[in-house]
Parts: sequence; structure tokens; C-alpha cells
Amino acid sequence: MPNALPRDKARCCIRAIDLYFTPKAPKPVTMPDAITLSVDQLNTLLRMYLAWPKHVGESPDEEANEFYLWLSTELHEDELVDITGGLDGVKHFIKANGDMTPAAKYLKGRQSAKASDGREDARIAINTQVFSLIYDCAKDPSLEGTIVRGMMMDMARNGMRLETASAVPSGSILSMTVAQTGTVVTLYHLTGEVRWASSTAESHHLGVSIFNIEDFRQWEEFFHMSSLM
Repeated sequence: MPNALPRDKARCCIRAIDLYFTPKAPKPVTMPDAITLSVDQLNTLLRMYLAWPKHVGESPDEEANEFYLWLSTELHEDELVDITGGLDGVKHFIKANGDMTPAAKYLKGRQSAKASDGREDARIAINTQVFSLIYDCAKDPSLEGTIVRGMMMDMARNGMRLETASAVPSGSILSMTVAQTGTVVTLYHLTGEVRWASSTAESHHLGVSIFNIEDFRQWEEFFHMSSLM
């Protein structure tokens, strides 16, 4: 018979066998504390949200679920994930911008007034909702990606004056969606720079210079019709 192992070595072998055959516990997966969407994702979501015809307006989760379901019919599968960050990204977008739901659901008709001198390049008094995403802000980069809802108080062909509840520094680049309502809601997508900003105790005013108009013909028609009213 072969010589028996010393007792202490035998115990070590048994322990090694136990460790080898015992399954290892899975490593814990650390989930991110918060969903982070890029400025481009937020910009696309804002535009699509304003174009979404339903707007449940119940709970944020229900709103997000219905919006995501609609997006899945409008986008290819790979685009859906890239643009939204998945359902969690949509929920984050809805919850972080809670004032959009009632605003998008109950967009009021615009109220126009005739310009004092009747010229198309004059300032035209108007009252139309504008949703602005701060695309670039050199003075406060933490504001980039923030969505600001405001009212366009007057407009010219290449500029507008906005009234907002939040301050936006001058020099900021805004990606704007002008929501003009009537029998059919029309959305105009513009890009502009905040040339001046002033504040009062109750609101903030921004002078915005427009340097890019995606649907130029529609915007020109909107401007022309507003100047006649």
C-alpha cells in the first residue's frame, strides 16, 4: 500500500478540491446612478416630443412609455437606442423636463399684432411658445443640454425676443423649436445665438439672433402672415 499522506497535507488537498468545485459568486454589477443623455440626443428628443400627436399627460412613467412606443414606430431599431438611450433614457428626459407635458398638450394659439409701420423687417408683436435647448454655453457649460421653455414676445425675420423663467447667458447657442398653433400645429426649427440678456424680478428676456432656419420657406411665410395681422 502506498504511504498515507500526513494529516495536515490531506486536509490541504481536501480544501483545495472544495475550492475548485465550489462555484464562484457572481461579481456585483454597478449600475449608473443617473442616465446621461448627450446634447444631440436631448435636441432630437425635444423635437420629436413636440411633434408627437398624443401626449398622455398622466404620470411621467405613462407618458414615457407611450412616447417610447410611438418612437419605436417612427425610428429604426438601431436609431431608437442611439437617439433615446432606451426606455430609461426617455423616462429621464420626461422627468427632467416636467413642464413640457402640459405645455406641449395645451399649446395655445398665437396672438399677433400688426407692426407699427407695416414693414416686413419691422418688429412684430407676437405671443408664441418656443422650446429652446441650450446647445453650447461657454459661460456656463453645465447648462448645455438644458431645455428652456419661453414665449416669443416679438420677432423680426432674423431675430426674436424671448421671455423665459430661467436665465440664459449671452453668447449661448440655442436650438429652438417654435410651436405655432392653429387648426394644425406647425413647428419651426431654428438655431440662434443669445446676443443680449436682461432680468427682472419675475422673468428673463433674451435677444436672439437667428443664423440657421431649417424650413426657410415655411418660416418666411409665417413671418409674412404675422406682419399682416
